[in-house]
Amino acid sequence: MKIIENSPMIIFVLKADPDLSVESVSENICHLGYSPDDFVTSGMSYADIFYDLDLLADEMMRLRFGEIPELSFECRILTNNGSIRWASIRTFPCRNSEGKITHYESILIDITGKKHMEMCQKESNEYFQSIVNTIREPILILDRDLRIVFASRSFYRLFGTTLQETEGRLLYDLGNGEWNIPKLRQLLDEILPQDKSFDNFEIEFEFENIGKRIMLINARKVTPVTGEPESILLALEDVTEWKETEAALKSSEKKYSTLVESANDGIIIVQDDVLKFVNSKFCEITGYGKEETLGKQLLYFVPVDYFRMVTKRYQKRLNKESTPSRVYEIEIISKDNRLIPAEVTFSSIDHEARSAVMVTIRDISEKKNTEDALLLDESRTEALLELNQMTDSSVDDIAGFALRKSVYLTRSRAGYMALIDNNNEKINIYIFYENHGKNIFYQERVSDKSQVSDFLKDVIQEPYGCSEKCKLSPVIEKMFSPGHLPVNRTLSVPVFDEGDLTVVACVWDRENQYLQSDTKNVTLIVQDMWRIINNKLAEEALRASEKKYSTLVEKGNDGIVIVQEDKLNFVNSKFCEITGSTKEELIGRPFLDFFPVEYGRMILKRYNKCLKSDNDPVRHYEVELLSTDGTRIPAEINFSSIHHEGKPAVMITIRDVTEQKEKEDELIDSLEVQKMLQNVIKTSPAIVFMWKAEKNWPVVFVSENIEKFGYIAEDFTSGKLLYGDIIHPDDLENVQTEIAKRFEKGYTDFSQEYRIITRSGEVRWVDERTFMQADEEGNLDHYQGIIVDITDRKRTNSFMNIESDVGCLFSPTGNLQETFEQFLEFTLQMNEIDCGALYIVDEITGDLNIVVHSGLSPNFIEHTSHYDANSMPARLFKTGYPIYKLHSEVISITRENHLKDEGLASTAIIPILSDAKLVAVMFLASYSEYEIPSRTRNSIEAVAVRIGTLIGKIKDESDTRRSQKEIQNILESIEDFLFIMDYSGRILYTNASALRRLGYRSDELTGMNLVSLHSHNHQLEVATMLSDVIKGKSSICTCPLMSRDGTLVYKETKFSRGNWNAQDVIVAVCRERSL
Repeated sequence: MKIIENSPMIIFVLKADPDLSVESVSENICHLGYSPDDFVTSGMSYADIFYDLDLLADEMMRLRFGEIPELSFECRILTNNGSIRWASIRTFPCRNSEGKITHYESILIDITGKKHMEMCQKESNEYFQSIVNTIREPILILDRDLRIVFASRSFYRLFGTTLQETEGRLLYDLGNGEWNIPKLRQLLDEILPQDKSFDNFEIEFEFENIGKRIMLINARKVTPVTGEPESILLALEDVTEWKETEAALKSSEKKYSTLVESANDGIIIVQDDVLKFVNSKFCEITGYGKEETLGKQLLYFVPVDYFRMVTKRYQKRLNKESTPSRVYEIEIISKDNRLIPAEVTFSSIDHEARSAVMVTIRDISEKKNTEDALLLDESRTEALLELNQMTDSSVDDIAGFALRKSVYLTRSRAGYMALIDNNNEKINIYIFYENHGKNIFYQERVSDKSQVSDFLKDVIQEPYGCSEKCKLSPVIEKMFSPGHLPVNRTLSVPVFDEGDLTVVACVWDRENQYLQSDTKNVTLIVQDMWRIINNKLAEEALRASEKKYSTLVEKGNDGIVIVQEDKLNFVNSKFCEITGSTKEELIGRPFLDFFPVEYGRMILKRYNKCLKSDNDPVRHYEVELLSTDGTRIPAEINFSSIHHEGKPAVMITIRDVTEQKEKEDELIDSLEVQKMLQNVIKTSPAIVFMWKAEKNWPVVFVSENIEKFGYIAEDFTSGKLLYGDIIHPDDLENVQTEIAKRFEKGYTDFSQEYRIITRSGEVRWVDERTFMQADEEGNLDHYQGIIVDITDRKRTNSFMNIESDVGCLFSPTGNLQETFEQFLEFTLQMNEIDCGALYIVDEITGDLNIVVHSGLSPNFIEHTSHYDANSMPARLFKTGYPIYKLHSEVISITRENHLKDEGLASTAIIPILSDAKLVAVMFLASYSEYEIPSRTRNSIEAVAVRIGTLIGKIKDESDTRRSQKEIQNILESIEDFLFIMDYSGRILYTNASALRRLGYRSDELTGMNLVSLHSHNHQLEVATMLSDVIKGKSSICTCPLMSRDGTLVYKETKFSRGNWNAQDVIVAVCRERSL
């Protein structure tokens, strides 16, 4: 018992009841101020001494339910005088043979002193840690086993680890074992036993989280003042960047001299106003050797114009004034006195322990040349665009503009432009030069044939392109004063058109040598100028031709009428002459009035067929025409489908063949009569032939007027030429087939149109009337016939039908894509065009977008399908004028060099206008043809006009449909009933509210009479009201409507008149009313 009394362990035996009653307690309970009787006899429980009673209850619950085999914890308890002590508690359950708990044994040890010591140590540690965590370098505390006791915040931050991954682990187990370095381990093992330390131990390793690092480690022994075990303090320093910087600095110092010496920029060091150092590049730029430059003043290499600026910048840097570093453009004087454009910067440095200035000099000659070339390209492009917009200007203005731009773009001093009229042997010469700051421009005309001949001879002998030759043709020289003639070099560019020299442009006296780009620029300007002038002359000729053909229609030898709605809408003078009537008497009369009854059916049939289709081939029909006095006039007619004043019509060409018929009759009667009439035929437009029925038709007889086509009769009758030899190769097979077909069908005569080739190579259209002659056995023996030149008529028809062809082909289908495809398909049917695309102009942004294309490669379409409004291609496309160019020229303007591989030859850029506004652009091209002829250009532009009209119409229709749709949406949204009826009361439209309430479908109500929607006893009243509304009286009806299932719907209906889809209607608005 004495041992227990002196022992720190107090032993309790507790009952197994919820109150933890005490059966017995050791005598040393007195250490807490209690006696055993306080618990055993006085009723004090075990729990009464616990300050942390909740902790005891929780732990005993776990023990009682067998969650833990025994109870062990630390908590606070109360002494008898109320003071608090710390105790360590261990409690064991005691069980009987059945496993039931009979009582508990609990051991209590007072640990207050130990707890106080731990708290002091904790406070000390926290204070230490707070200091260590403020140190930037990582810190570790290791115990004797080199296990980590503490790591500073900077350690966790640097190595990217956590407290759980670090504290308590051996230093050698951190990461991937990178700290397990034998030498480090040896040093650490010696610190505590031998009271050693070490500094700046360097390690280099690839750490797990932070990569390769170089560390310096310092280590010291730490002896705690509280009597705890000794530990080791490790201080780490990351010197990776410092080491890399050190290595880089050494490398930099090594490379510095090489870098400066081999730099692409000139570098000089100026001290005391003279050069102390120069690198090789500076010598290369200036052409001096190093020995020639050292010791020379800086300003020696600078033009006077830059003295002030260079001196000022040098002084500021020498005084180390705080100014931002800038790059300055100056010029450097080379050894051969050339001025070299350069960029320079000034920097303050120390050279040989004294202040100096380092000047960096960059030769920007190439940059300046590139900038000049870009500016030149922009100027050339602007000039080309401006030139292409001068289509309405005079030839003199166009030529003068092209000459001035050629002089400016080549930086020349003067020049001339010669336009050569080879047909009339004349030359227009335009002169331009600068005189004392003023631009002088004038023109001379050379019409003397000898001077024209001398000029052409001189020009042909002159070298084209860049030349050092300074002499011009004497014809040109005499137009200039001596002070403005070439003194050093010239640049000449000719333009040929179908082998003939048409333009010569010459500029001279550029300060430097002419470049290849100068030749290119002048060539592009002059070629574009000639194209515009040539087009202008062609357009003027076309207008003259149109006037001529208009006169031809009015005063031609054939009668021409235009029939619209079965009546004459136009007649020419010849038709009036044939019929013996005036225009006023003819216009408006039925056209069948002028043909005998027996021809009426045939003519009406041909008229209707032609009106419905423009694809019917042109055929000639022999009929008789009735004059005003009833005389029958033999005539030959053909029908053509056209549009006249915006409406479909048929043009009928009527040829009076009275004289021809008489001649034909005479020809048929006797060949001898033919010979007698040869003199007459010789002056006739009809050429008489007799052919053998053999291959290519050998000629037995031909009239003398075959001379019209450049041949003589003997060419054919001698066998030298067969008639088939002069038929156009493309028509020969058709002619052969037609003759064979006619003979098989039993025809004795027929007519056909085809092309022949004259001796000069010109292609002419002829109308042949053939009579087939058989022998006694019925075999074809020979042909007799006449041919008439109808080329002029063909051309007239082409001009009058082009608008008709376009109008009949294009009809808005409701599908815009199909309509656009029709546009392009029609255009690509022209022989010289084999590919193209249609662009639509965005009304908001002005961008161009392809909507349909044909014949172009996918790569080409990918790069050209969209153009921004301000892009160079868009600017060219939207000039508003037709542009015909080689594709290579277009690429040079738009700078789309990536399109060269497409291989296009010629191109056409055609604007499409609607209401004078650009709405679309056609891009047309050919892979094989290098020029689009004038006739095709006229057709393309005619198509473009028609397309513009149709696009405007489509847009108007689209706007109308959109408005109608919006109105219908409004009507469908209102809650009132709405009925629209014709004047008979038949329902044309019902809105959704009425359909829904009355229980009908739209198709069921449409066509039903509104009266039938009322009961029988109200129908008469409703019908009367509808009659009043038609008479102009407004009316309100209160008769109820009847739904499909017979339910009465009480509505107040207001009737009024209106218009619906261009039809007079009655509008009924029904508003529900209460009974």
